[in-house]
Amino acid sequence: MELNATHHQAKSVGFVEAAKWLSREWPAISWLVVLSIGLALSEGISVTLLIPALDSAAMTGLFAKIPVLRTLAAWLLEVPDSYRLMLIAGLLALAVTARGILQFGAQYLTAIIPLRLQCAIMARSYEALVDADLAYMRERNAGDLQVLLYDQPQRAAAVFNGLLSVLVSIATIVLFAVLMLLVAWQMTLAALVFVAVAHFIMKTVSGPWFAWAGERLTEVLSNLKSGLTETIAALVLIKLRSAETIMKRRFQETTKQYRHVEARRHLFTELQSPVLTTISGLFICCMLVLAMILYGAGDRSWTGLFILFILCLYRLLAPANRLIAAQGIIANNLNAFADTEAFITDAERSRLPNGAEPFTRLQALLRLEAASLIYEANRGAALDGVDLEVRRGEIIALVGISGAGKSSVLTLLMRLRDPSSGRVVVDDIDLRNYDVTTWRRRVSIVSQDIVLFNDSVRNNLCFGLQDVPDATLWAALRDASAEEFVRDLPEGLDTQLGDLGRKLSGGQRQRLALARALVADPDLLILDEATSQLDSITEASIQHTIDVARGRRSVLIVAHRLSTVRNADRIYVLDQGRVVEQGTHAELQATGGQYRRFFELQTIGLVPDVPS
Repeated sequence: MELNATHHQAKSVGFVEAAKWLSREWPAISWLVVLSIGLALSEGISVTLLIPALDSAAMTGLFAKIPVLRTLAAWLLEVPDSYRLMLIAGLLALAVTARGILQFGAQYLTAIIPLRLQCAIMARSYEALVDADLAYMRERNAGDLQVLLYDQPQRAAAVFNGLLSVLVSIATIVLFAVLMLLVAWQMTLAALVFVAVAHFIMKTVSGPWFAWAGERLTEVLSNLKSGLTETIAALVLIKLRSAETIMKRRFQETTKQYRHVEARRHLFTELQSPVLTTISGLFICCMLVLAMILYGAGDRSWTGLFILFILCLYRLLAPANRLIAAQGIIANNLNAFADTEAFITDAERSRLPNGAEPFTRLQALLRLEAASLIYEANRGAALDGVDLEVRRGEIIALVGISGAGKSSVLTLLMRLRDPSSGRVVVDDIDLRNYDVTTWRRRVSIVSQDIVLFNDSVRNNLCFGLQDVPDATLWAALRDASAEEFVRDLPEGLDTQLGDLGRKLSGGQRQRLALARALVADPDLLILDEATSQLDSITEASIQHTIDVARGRRSVLIVAHRLSTVRNADRIYVLDQGRVVEQGTHAELQATGGQYRRFFELQTIGLVPDVPS
């Protein structure tokens, strides 16, 4: 019962969301309705004209018995016999040509409307992804996000295609059903009952399978994409551990699950059309036997009506098959709307409230006041009443073991999250009152997890900025000790870096990321282990650059190697989310606390760094 209720709820949400998206394309859909009606009429005219073209006696016999066709027969009888067949052929040619043109228009709109809506859903999902709170996005795995951004819009487009196919098919079905009723209403009603019962049975049997397959497909696609993403990221580790067999077996199990779901889905999708065709053929056989019994084996007066009825029935089968196939496609993919809408809604809810006041420049002081941060209710506080300040032009350092709260401090300063209690103050104004976009433009970060785009050096340096002169770029590269290797690249600033910048060494990528941070001329420059992959000579040159920045911009350093923070104006030592020590290097050395113990252990080489 609960599973059925969930299916019905997802189905209801899916149809509502599909209707909302389709409403964006009402002009095109209106044209599709017009074209569909015209297509149905042209098909009906084509079939109708075939009878007098093949049998001239039909105009006085068969057509005279059918109200709508009686007028057409009377008009054709007025045409001389020598021209009548030519006229019928000409009318048939016009009807067939019109049908081809209308069919092209209907099919084009049926394809292009879902494509436009698919791209719109992809764009909307991407906007939600980019705007979402960072903490929310960390809860989603890469496979889920890839499915939501690519596969689910594709499945939504399949639903749109199915709905539009239903629209086109219904117009044709209605017209031929009316024509069949006029030809032989008793046989038409019998056929409708026969097909309706068969369709009900098929839908009852296959409906739960379609719903199950639709939900499971989302899960197995997510597992497939997650497995691929993890494999690419961990390829070196896999080879070093000789874990190829394990990974192959794991991926084979995932593909087996995917094959199982898709096989069940295709089984019932492909079964419906042959079943309907077979049932229709059996029905025709039954009607043929029944007519022979009623009229007698020697009476052929009914054959003209029967042939027209059969022609209409067979022309009706194609749209009926499309209608049934569309129902299966819709049932298979309808849950994509519920999943997409849930993601967009949750992502939008996770967004931080934005302030109204634009931020221009840090004038004096950036401060954490009794700031606490709790990521999850059932976990302890990542930060617990932290007081910390960064004055304009100062160099500040954060030191502490893993889990001490250093990354959480950075998260608050970049306003990726708001404090659970306390506040972040910028020049005596709560950071939440500032427009978050203008604030973040004044903050740059360089971490050990470098992100470079598959683009030129120039575009990587200017990312998010407009009209940056080359002189500024070369100055930033010089300050980051990256000028020399960039000049040696084949095309200098226009050299393409490849996927994730893999054409560069680790140290080169980090220096380029530092140059990118400097190009933005930030008020607050955050170096989160930014020198961890650099040689000591380059690190010393960057340290000199940081020292030169003193007084021009604030620099916040998170470092493993304590030698890199010796010249900081103030060092904060964090432990379990609290500031346990603060002062200059000399002051902290004199107190004999945690900082001094860390420094002494690194000096004598017992530990290489402070784990972060």
